[in-house]
Amino acid sequence: MITCVWRLNRAVCARMAMPPSVTVVEANGALTNWALNHSSSAGRHVVTLRSDSGQEFASESWHVFDCLRLLREQLEPLGLRVCVNGSRRDAYESGMAANMSEGFVVELMSDEHGIPPTAPTYGFAPPEQVVTLAEQADAFEEWMRRPRPKRPLPATLTPDEAYRAACHLVHHCALRPGADPALLALFGDLWNRHRNPGEWNLWREAMFSSIGRAFMMPEREA
Repeated sequence: MITCVWRLNRAVCARMAMPPSVTVVEANGALTNWALNHSSSAGRHVVTLRSDSGQEFASESWHVFDCLRLLREQLEPLGLRVCVNGSRRDAYESGMAANMSEGFVVELMSDEHGIPPTAPTYGFAPPEQVVTLAEQADAFEEWMRRPRPKRPLPATLTPDEAYRAACHLVHHCALRPGADPALLALFGDLWNRHRNPGEWNLWREAMFSSIGRAFMMPEREA
């Protein structure tokens, strides 16, 4: 829960700082400024990019990172790249980030343990860090396959920390390609049952009962 609140606060700050313009790399390598317009209604976001020469591209989605993806699909065939953090090689969006920030914040790939670094999706990124959608997808797949260093649990791990660590592990597994959809439902159930610090017995009971429901065979449910 602490992680979710922290990310949500970061997202609110990022949303307020949505820039009025972004830098675009033209097909000839020149850098130009394009006006950025954002609006939202009934849970839908519309993002529009407009050049000084009158070119205009628009996209609509339930979160602004996906709006950026749709814009890049239109721009890349023309040799145009948007210099924002959401276009960086090391940028990605987890399901939690999408839900909590509406796409205003992206996570950055890291091999370190703990909360991953984040950046405003439409914040400026140097042109040398910006790649195509295909290159970004390849970088993410390579990063997901990369071995992670093992970290032993600290001897002073509190029940609160243990519970949250278990929730994050379930969420990480739920987002892997081909994961059982029940894992994501399990993660939501675990978070929704989060209690006051110190009530370890209640957490443990909720965790095991949720796991049992997620993986119980249909014939045993009857």
